[in-house]
Amino acid sequence: MTFKNILEKMKFKDILQATIILIITAVLVIGATWISNTTKNTEQPKVIEVPFSAVDCPKDSGSYQKVKASKNIILLSDKQSYGISGEGFVKLYDISIKRTGLNSEIACGYLFYRLSSGGKPISQNYENFFMIPRESLQFGGHILTTNNTISNSEINGKTEILLPLNDISYDGIERKNIKQANWVALLNVSDLVNFTIALNTLNQLGHIDSVEIAYKCWNPITGQETKDCNLEVVK
Repeated sequence: MTFKNILEKMKFKDILQATIILIITAVLVIGATWISNTTKNTEQPKVIEVPFSAVDCPKDSGSYQKVKASKNIILLSDKQSYGISGEGFVKLYDISIKRTGLNSEIACGYLFYRLSSGGKPISQNYENFFMIPRESLQFGGHILTTNNTISNSEINGKTEILLPLNDISYDGIERKNIKQANWVALLNVSDLVNFTIALNTLNQLGHIDSVEIAYKCWNPITGQETKDCNLEVVK
């Protein structure tokens, strides 16, 4: 074999190898493209989440007034209430709150009460408002003012207190083991909630001027505020 034949054979071999490499590369590229397109075509569609907007009741008197103007329920008004030492309450009141609304629940709210004792503001060191759910006694009792209180004022000889409905502080008369209860959740547990209300005072001129709940409603599925729920006092 001449040198020329050897050179031609090597060129042929190189060309053949280059051709094989090109064919393999093309196959790999085409395969990768096909796999990529197949993967894209079989991807699951992205789930579009509904924006969640939590309905809020800011802890200030101005926000309370705005909520009250929209939805407010008077639980009790203009009632005498007091107790006798060692005997308990002489004048107390049982009320029932009914909640309605097709797809809505209570989102947040405020508890407001106005009290007096002998024509004067109550002495908060030993007199206080009493409110307890009758089926859930562990979630209420002697309502106390703590650092969660929105406002605590003495106006025209009366004590006015405003609390967030989802953070009610309470205890027995000792006021040593203060607990917190979420009455928003309580009102959503059932469409009928029963409370006992009284004024913890020995003064027979103890008086409950008003007990009220202002509230907002929402749809828990969409997270949006609604207007179709309602609270009312029933006999």
